[in-house]
Amino acid sequence: MRNELSAVAIGAHKVDALRARLIEIAGTMDITVRRVALGGQESADSTDSVMSALRACDVIIDATADAHCFNFCAAVATESLKPLFWGEVFAGGIGGLVARVRSGHEPEPQTARNQINAWCEGHGIPALLAGFAAPYATAAGDGAALVADDAEVAIIAGHLARLATDVLIHPKESAFPVPAYAIGLRRAWIFSEPFETWPIQLAGSEPWKVEQDSASVAESLALLRELLPSAFDGQDQSSK
Repeated sequence: MRNELSAVAIGAHKVDALRARLIEIAGTMDITVRRVALGGQESADSTDSVMSALRACDVIIDATADAHCFNFCAAVATESLKPLFWGEVFAGGIGGLVARVRSGHEPEPQTARNQINAWCEGHGIPALLAGFAAPYATAAGDGAALVADDAEVAIIAGHLARLATDVLIHPKESAFPVPAYAIGLRRAWIFSEPFETWPIQLAGSEPWKVEQDSASVAESLALLRELLPSAFDGQDQSSK
C-alpha cells in the first residue's frame, strides 16, 4: 500500500522491488539499495556505510516521517552541505507538509524543523503528524476514524518530488519562493477547504556552519548514540 509497487512485488523487500520498478521505467538507471533502518537497531558499521553514501548524493530526501531518521539525514545534510527535503502526511489524511532547506538559502535542518513546529503550534494546535501507534489515523469530531488513503499519500509524495526536482534543475533560482508548505486535503485544523495551501516562511539564510576540526564518523555516531540511545540498544560492543 501507498507505494509504486504492484502485486508482482509481493514477498519481495520493498527496496528491491522498487529498484526493479524503476528499471522498468528507465532501464539505464543505476540504482543502489540498502536495507538499513536509520534510527533502528542497526550495527554502527551499517549506519556508517549509509551515512557515507548519503554524503555523496546531490540531494537527500527523507520520506519516512520518522523523527529518528530525520535526525540522521539532517546530520549528513548539514555536514556535507547538501539540500535536504522531507515530507509528512498529517494524521487522518487532512493534509501534509513538504519542506526543503539549502545552505545559504534556508536555516539548518534542525532549526528549520523547529521553526515549522513553532508555526504549527502558533496556529493553536500542533500539527497532526502521522503517529506510530496508528499511522496516518486520527478521529473526527464525531469519533469516527479518519485514515489517510493512498491518494492522499500520493499527493504529498508528488509535491515532495516536485520540490526536489526543482532544486536539481534550478539550484539557485527556485520556482517555489517559500521553502515549506502545509497542504490541505480535507476541511480540518487550519484548512477551510481541500487543496488550501499555507506557505511557511523560515528565518535564516546564512551558509551552514561546518565544523573545521577532524571529527570522524565514529564521533558523529557517538553523538547520535547520546541523542538516540534506544536506536543503538542491543548492539554488541564490537559493533560500537
